Amino acid sequence: MEDLQQIKNSFMQELNLASTGEPSSVSFLLTKLPDTKVDIGEEPYEVLVVGGSNYQQAICQRHKNMVRVLSKKSGQIPTFDTKETFFAFVEQLLDPEIKTLVINFAFPMSSVVRQERLDGTLIQGTKGHTFAGLVGQLVGEVTELYFLEKFGRKLSVHVANDTICLLLSGLTIGKASDLACVIVGTGYNTAFFVDERKLVNTEAGNFDKFVISDSARFVDEKSAHPGVRFFEKEVAGAYLHQSFQYWAEREGLSGYSVNSAEDVSRIAPEDGTAGRIAREILARSARLVAVQIAGITETKKTDTIFVVEGSLFWKAHQYKEQVEQYVRELTQYSIEFVKIEDSEIIGAGVLV
Repeated sequence: MEDLQQIKNSFMQELNLASTGEPSSVSFLLTKLPDTKVDIGEEPYEVLVVGGSNYQQAICQRHKNMVRVLSKKSGQIPTFDTKETFFAFVEQLLDPEIKTLVINFAFPMSSVVRQERLDGTLIQGTKGHTFAGLVGQLVGEVTELYFLEKFGRKLSVHVANDTICLLLSGLTIGKASDLACVIVGTGYNTAFFVDERKLVNTEAGNFDKFVISDSARFVDEKSAHPGVRFFEKEVAGAYLHQSFQYWAEREGLSGYSVNSAEDVSRIAPEDGTAGRIAREILARSARLVAVQIAGITETKKTDTIFVVEGSLFWKAHQYKEQVEQYVRELTQYSIEFVKIEDSEIIGAGVLV
C-alpha cells in the first residue's frame, strides 16, 4: 500500500505552492464573494445545476435571508461539445418569466466579480465535455449576450463552480472558518474557506504527486482529456468501471457487464475474483480521497466540517466507512461529514 502520510504531505506542499503562485499540480482558485448583492427582493429566480452527468433546475426565492425552493426537476445532460450545445441546453430549461439565473457549473473556472455578481472563466472541459468556443470565456457574460442577441432578452446570470456552491451551502449549518467540502461522485474536487469572504477551489482532481496506477493510465489513454486529472481518474465514479474492466481483463475474468461505479459497488460484496477487484478499486479511491481530506484539514489547522456531495461517497459499498477509517489514521483533527439536502441548489441560491 502507498505511504498515505507521504502522499498527504505532498498534497499539502502542492497546495502551499499553488497559494503562492508557484507551479503546482493543484490550483488555489480564490473566489472572493461580492461585497454587495444585486437586491431582487423576493422575486423568483432560477438555479440551474449543471453536473458531470445530470442537471437540476429549480425555481427559488429569497425570504428572510433563506433560500426557498419553490419547484425543481432533474434529468440527464447532453454532451457539451460546443458552446452552442450548452446555450441550447440553457435555453430549453430557462423559465420564460425569469430575469435572474444562477448556474452551478461542475467544471474548472476562475472566479470573477462582474457587476456585483459572481461569474467565472471556463478553464477547461472535463468528464467528456469539451465546450469548444466557451473555454476562456466568462460563462455568465456570454450567456447573457446570447439571450440578448437571439431574443432581445435581458438576463442577469450568476455563475459559480459546483464545489464553491457546495461549500456555500455549508453556511446553513456552520461558520465559514470550520467549513470545507468535497465532491466524490461522477467527478472529484475539494474547496475550503480561507476567511469569511474568501473561498478556495483547489481543482484537486489534477493532483499527481503519487504513484499513478496502471489502471488509471489505461483510463487516461481512453479519456477525452489525456495527460491531465490523474487523481480524478483514480478516484471518481466516472472512471471506476473502466478500472474494473482493466483489472478484470488482466485476470482473465469475463461475463461481467460493468458500465458505472454503481455496477462496481454492486459487485463488491461478492465472493471470488470479481468482488475482490471491485473492493480493491473502491478501497484505493477511498484511501486517496481520505489523504486529501486530511491534508486540507491540516492546512486549515482546525477541526473541520466537510459538506460532501456524490453518490460514490454516500452509497458505494463500505466507501464512507473506509474514508473515515483512513482519515482517523492521517490526522489528529476531528472531521465530520455532512450531507445537506438540495445543497447544489441552496449553495447556488446564496449568490442572489
